[in-house]
Parts: sequence; structure tokens; C-alpha cells
Amino acid sequence: MKRKASVLVRLMILNLNLILILFINNVLAKELTKNNNKTFTKIPEVVVTASKIKENPLDVSSFVEIIPEEKIKKSPAKNLGDIFPELGLGHTHKYPGALTSRISIRGISSHLFDPLKGGVLILIDGQRASTANLAKIPLENVERIEVVKGPFSVLYGTQAMGGVINIITKKVKKKGIHFKIKSKVGSWNYWKGTGEITIKKFLKNSFINSIDFYILEDRDYQGDYEAKHYGEIENTSYKGNTIDTKLGFSFLKNHYLSFGYQQWKGWDIGTPGARYSPTPNNYSDKKRD
Repeated sequence: MKRKASVLVRLMILNLNLILILFINNVLAKELTKNNNKTFTKIPEVVVTASKIKENPLDVSSFVEIIPEEKIKKSPAKNLGDIFPELGLGHTHKYPGALTSRISIRGISSHLFDPLKGGVLILIDGQRASTANLAKIPLENVERIEVVKGPFSVLYGTQAMGGVINIITKKVKKKGIHFKIKSKVGSWNYWKGTGEITIKKFLKNSFINSIDFYILEDRDYQGDYEAKHYGEIENTSYKGNTIDTKLGFSFLKNHYLSFGYQQWKGWDIGTPGARYSPTPNNYSDKKRD
């Protein structure tokens, strides 16, 4: 009797499983039918750094890492030197004091003071940046970052033996005049204020399709660091200011010409020195155009 009862229980479980499978298949079939009646448009992702032309990432033979705008916005990074270690893209060297960092890709490093002597090339909109110090490059107006790992000296010269980092800045997309103001606060008395103005106008019956312009300025400040079991580390504060502007013209079909200028300036930048030999009164001012 016990054996017959066990067989009946197994048959009941099997029947329930079959009913459940049929029900799920029916629901999925209805959902697929609904989706088949809809039209989806997917914009293909492209990269430009690997070959200096727009390509699908699947067609690029080199390893390309793309950091989209959404990921940059969600990141707590203050500058380019902060976002790379957060995402595990290369090894970032940070030196005592703020606003001094360089990156190594596959064992080859960028040069902190002279970009022509480094092995990792930094580009802004495809043009060589005037610095290889990642901490001097802000993220406020970055649309995406393309990182190509491996030697690319054939296209970019000897400075690209380790890889290439291309920072793509934003284009004005909304028609009309728009204003944006935002602020940010953080640890060690950190604060940042940003103001932005964008203008875009479409032209009819003209060689030029549209004209766009933006200007962005931000100021930030950070006080001295405080380390656990050590206390306040003197002379690690800094003050910074960024001005970024671009004028663009869209003409013919899929043609775009832009003129941009970016300036970063830092002052009262502390250099604390080593713990065994601190320099509490050593400050410097820096500027990048």
C-alpha cells in the first residue's frame, strides 16, 4: 500500500509540472506575439579611437573599453584620474597631495609632466591633450571615454605604445537656450559648483543646418585629508577652476565642425611630502589650456 501511495504522489507531481510548463509556454507565446507587433529602433554603438573612423566595436580587432555618459554621471569621481581606478581600467599612480595622477596600461605609463615622453596617449575629441596628468581633466562635459589597450604607434606615434584614451565631449542637442546650475558636496569639506549655458539654433534654406554653442564653468575646493589612526594630513587641500567652451556648425549631411577651448587652473595645491619628512608649507599653482 505504501508503494502504491508513493507512485500516486509521484504521478501527481509529474502532472502538476506538466501543467505548469504548458501554462508558462502559453504566457511566453502571448508576450512574444505582442512584441512582434512593435517596432524597435536600436542605434548602433560606434567607436572612433581604434582606427580614427567610426566603427562598430565588434569590428575592431583591438580591445576597446567604452565608458558611457550614464556611468560617468553615476560615478563619484571628481576628475579623469579618479574614474579609471574605480572601473579597473589600468593602474593609476597618485602622488602625495591632490591633483597629480598618471595611468599605466599593460605596464606602460603616461608621463606626468611631458606628454611627448609618455607611453599612453591622452586625446580630447581626437586631438592631443596638453597634459598627461589625468587629475587636470574634468568630467563635467564628457559624453563618453574610449580606452584602447595595446600599441597604436602606427596611427598615433610612440606616445601610444601602451594605449590610447580618447575623451569625447558633449554636443548641444536641445534647441533653444538652456541654463543649468548644480552643486556637489563631499568629505573633507569638499564642494563644487557648476554653471552651464547651451544654445542651439536650426537654420532653414542655408548651407549650415544648425549652430550650437555652450560654455561651462565650475569651481571646487577640498580641505585637508583625515586618515584613520593618523588624523589630519596637513597641506593636502586644493582649489580649482575649469572653463570649457565650444562652438559647432552642422552642415551638408552628417558633417560637423567645432572649435573648442578648455582651461583648468588650480591654486593653493598642497604637497604634503612623505610621512617621515612632511612639508606643511609647500604649495603650488598650476594651469592648463
